Amino acid sequence: MNNKTLVELLELEQIDDNLFRGQNFPTSWGVIFGGQILAQSLHAARRTVAPER
Repeated sequence: MNNKTLVELLELEQIDDNLFRGQNFPTSWGVIFGGQILAQSLHAARRTVAPER
C-alpha cells in the first residue's frame, strides 16, 4: 500500500452532522484492522469540532 492509497482509505464521506462513512482495506480474511478503525474515528472526531477550537 502506498501513501496515496492510505490517505484515500482514511477519507470519510459525511452523511449527516455527526455521521460519517468510511471504507475498509480489502483483505482476503474479511476483517478490518483496529488501527484503521482508530484512525478513521479520530479523523471523524476532528471533523466535528469547530476550526477555532
